[in-house]
Amino acid sequence: MLTKYEYKARYAPMMLIFVPVFFVAGIFSIELKSFLPVALGSVFPTILPFFMAQVGRDRGKKLEPALWLEWGGMPSIQVLRWRDKTINVLTKAALHEKLQRLRPVDVPPTVTIEQNDPAHADTIYEAWSDYARMNTRDTKENPLVFRELMNYGFRRNMLGLKGPAVVVLFLTGGAVYGASAGRRHSFDPLDFPPTFMYAAIGLLLVLLIWLALVNKNWVKLVSFEYAKRLYEAASKLQ
Repeated sequence: MLTKYEYKARYAPMMLIFVPVFFVAGIFSIELKSFLPVALGSVFPTILPFFMAQVGRDRGKKLEPALWLEWGGMPSIQVLRWRDKTINVLTKAALHEKLQRLRPVDVPPTVTIEQNDPAHADTIYEAWSDYARMNTRDTKENPLVFRELMNYGFRRNMLGLKGPAVVVLFLTGGAVYGASAGRRHSFDPLDFPPTFMYAAIGLLLVLLIWLALVNKNWVKLVSFEYAKRLYEAASKLQ
């Protein structure tokens, strides 16, 4: 049984890869007046949910190091930096004071310390972010943190699966073309049944969504929202 996080952040992105297959199978089921295409198209994603969830997670996790490097560091570390403007400076000062009480370090970073040794400051920010994550995992007490964590996991894994999704789209389109050509004994799309045009338009729309929406900035936006919700919850810790 998948948890709520596994379902939304890991399984759902994998299922969305197969949307073109479901869509095409549905169209042909209507034309052929048979549920066989739908049944065949749904077998794999239906019987292997845990496996698919793991694949979805792995594809997304592999992206994280490169994304964080490109963005300038892990978002939960970045927002604690004095030079970062995500959090208001007064709110950040209070947050630093709170985190120092919860997870003390010898010398908490000031603006000057951070400027002189940003790597050491990041080490402290990482320790604070680890503490915040470990102590805000109760989903009932911190529903906003959990929601943004799921959103981040979903988008990250979608980005990781973008390549396979495009491949599935082209394979599905090729299969539709081949099936239509075989049934009409013609390679001219103008001779194909209307279902070919419906399928082609649907596949094109899905492709445009993957190409236009699923990108690094889409993931980055929600990653910083998660970091903000994380420290809002951490500020309430005792």
